[in-house]
Amino acid sequence: MPKSVWSDGRPLPVSPDASVATETLFADPYSCLLNKRNIASYLSLSENSVDRLRKRRIIPFLIVGGAIRFRLAEVEKALERYRVKEVSL
Repeated sequence: MPKSVWSDGRPLPVSPDASVATETLFADPYSCLLNKRNIASYLSLSENSVDRLRKRRIIPFLIVGGAIRFRLAEVEKALERYRVKEVSL
């Protein structure tokens, strides 16, 4: 049975092809390239939201052979600047 989380507890993105083992598809977050559906699933966003973030240059992307791809580690790093710090009451 495939793992459903990274070693640090974060959920793995959902593979659009159920026949491909998820842990193989996303084994290395620093080198794997994800399509819009995969990154949307990983971030729990709609594909339209991913398009808006990409068009506003909030998340980095690559164009490979005319297809848009995302590196998971780069997207996570780019979104870190939007992390809300703990608020003390």
